Amino acid sequence: NAPAQSQIAADTGDLWDSNIDVAVTYLEDQTAFTGENGAWTGDATNNCNDWTASAGFNGEVGLVDYNNYGWFSWGDYSCASSYRIYCISQ
Repeated sequence: NAPAQSQIAADTGDLWDSNIDVAVTYLEDQTAFTGENGAWTGDATNNCNDWTASAGFNGEVGLVDYNNYGWFSWGDYSCASSYRIYCISQ
């Protein structure tokens, strides 16, 4: 696992090329991620109805301990599920 505040990609293209430099294993308060390893990622169609639905829709989930395609796109899960959410900014 990389330390908190590690760069996961050099630029936007690198972020979305299916591989990131390190897995996202820390929370926003810089503590290590523990427990369920899924995180909501969403995309144009699998985003729990623009993050407004708690049931009846699906959302894309990635796995925090992956640095390949799985970090962002592991599978679609019911919006009734409980996961953390990735919020990506520059």
